[in-house]
This record gives sequence, structure tokens and C-alpha cells, in this order.
Amino acid sequence: LDGPRGPRRESKPGVAILSGRTGAPIIPLVLGVSPCWRLRSWDRMVLPKPFSQIVCAFGEPIEAAQDASPEEVERVRLEVERQLNALQLALETELGEDAQWERK
Repeated sequence: LDGPRGPRRESKPGVAILSGRTGAPIIPLVLGVSPCWRLRSWDRMVLPKPFSQIVCAFGEPIEAAQDASPEEVERVRLEVERQLNALQLALETELGEDAQWERK
């Protein structure tokens, strides 16, 4: 979702551009872990504690036009970001984990 230097929970346009060029849909995928430790790094990386429950959720496929304009790339980028953040929040709520990241 985010680039190697953030900001956290913000999608980058590369996924939309790659999808448009290859014709492959984007499948949003998130993992929820409970219990876990969160590092104090910029991305709040999650480390599962022993015997943690790990749950996976998929979003709806997102298609990007092959000759995507900058506006189309931005539309797809925002949809990817929206779906991933909504899925992550839902999983963390379901697992009883405190969603310790900014909500938009």
C-alpha cells in the first residue's frame, strides 16, 4: 500500500499504473493479527505474538483502464487506498485490536 518511506496508510500511483499497463485487476488484501506487538517504526509494523490468530480479508477487484489518464490513475489509487484502509479497520475491530493508525 504505502511506499518504502510512507506516509503510512497512503496508496501510491504505481499500483494503478501497473494494473493499467498489464490489464490485471488489483485485488485488495489485508491481514489482521491478534495479539501482536507494533514496532515504533514509521509504518507501525506488526509482529504476531506466539499463537496469534491471523485473519485475511479480500476486497472487490479494482480495474484500471489500459490507457489511463492521470485522473483515472488517481481515481484507482484512491479506491485502492479506501478499500485497504476500510478492510484493515474492520479486521482490527473484529479481532479486538486497537486500530493504532490514523483514520481518514
